[in-house]
Amino acid sequence: MNDLAQECAAYFQSRPAYLRAFRLLREKWKRYGRTAGWVKISKASSAEKEALGGFLNRDFSGDTVSFTVEQFEKALRETRFHTVSLPELLEAYFQEPLVSTKKMREKKEAEKEEFLLRLWKMADGFGAEAGSWIRQLIDEKKYGYQMVMLEYGKSPQAAKETIETVYRALRQLRVEPSIRMAVLGARVTRNPHAFDRNTAAGKLLIHALCYSQKTTFPRHGEELLMLYYHAGIRPDDISSFTSIYGIRLFTAQAEHPAYREFVQKGEPCVVTLFNLGEIKRAEAVGHRVYVLENQMVFSHICEQLTERRDISFICTSGQVKTASWLLLDLLTQAGYEIYYSGDFDPEGLMIAERVLRRYPRNARLWHMGPEDYITALSEEVISDRRLQGLAQIQLPCLQEVKEAIRQNGHAGYQEQLLLVLCQEMRENG
Repeated sequence: MNDLAQECAAYFQSRPAYLRAFRLLREKWKRYGRTAGWVKISKASSAEKEALGGFLNRDFSGDTVSFTVEQFEKALRETRFHTVSLPELLEAYFQEPLVSTKKMREKKEAEKEEFLLRLWKMADGFGAEAGSWIRQLIDEKKYGYQMVMLEYGKSPQAAKETIETVYRALRQLRVEPSIRMAVLGARVTRNPHAFDRNTAAGKLLIHALCYSQKTTFPRHGEELLMLYYHAGIRPDDISSFTSIYGIRLFTAQAEHPAYREFVQKGEPCVVTLFNLGEIKRAEAVGHRVYVLENQMVFSHICEQLTERRDISFICTSGQVKTASWLLLDLLTQAGYEIYYSGDFDPEGLMIAERVLRRYPRNARLWHMGPEDYITALSEEVISDRRLQGLAQIQLPCLQEVKEAIRQNGHAGYQEQLLLVLCQEMRENG
């Protein structure tokens, strides 16, 4: 920055009436990166009109002072500071480099590309699977790309450290194929909460697991638990449970003795996600597996069918938990048909659709038609907000009952179908 530019800047700095004009001149230069645009000063003071009018050889009599950046630069060339360019003057006036918005964007983009290039090179030392995840993240801008860029915006170093932390977690999972989430965090970072789902590392780990399992980002808690489960991460595996009757469970060696006793005694039992940890296979004592949403219905049927040892059914207790999904996966893999029956409300239909979509070849609706809805009808009015959830139901086989619920506006419950459900289970096993 030359002395003449400093002297010129000092001249304008000593006259406060030029301050607003210079701020706007800097704004225009940063926007366009050249001499372009208009400067408009609204509600100009008499001092501003006098100073700028004198410099530009103009008469500003109104409330607004308006001139082009080119006019200001031309007036500057007619002073003894004619060798000082407008960018030089602005840099001297504000005592900082003058960088256009375009150049700033280009600089930031170049820095980001350099960061991604370093990530790409870093991925070579991560091993085949983790390295492939990083390269996919960069190439396809998915599997956590937005998460990484969000961290990069805060600090490039923080983004790099987050990726390295997730890599160490993936490496630890190869060493310990079954590990609790808090233990994983402690092993990798000495912080048991390092991979909580609300942390940057926790979110990025989910993306990395989605890549390794070739699945989409989980939409709700149960999908996330399933993702963790298949990765060998054990979160809360007690609160996720399912109730069963007439289901045999097998480890890699033999039938599990505890559940064999429940089957032989004709008693229901609860199976948690923890209990399913070593279960490799499931068999039904009946020809099909009935799946009930409602706990009270499940309990009543258990009481009514105690004499039967050839019927198999499961209760999800509302929304299907990870334990229920895992057990149903085992049963459908063994070839059993699933007969699902739930309550008649938007939430019940959503569960039914999820079951049907997950097991398109094995799952059947069981007493969930419009005529069953009329039988199960209650006095409970479904709120407009809940009724809006019916829009999510897309399967053709649910459209008639969906429309019946929409028009009637009342919920229907399985308790009203107990007689027909019990009778059919007795007849068909």
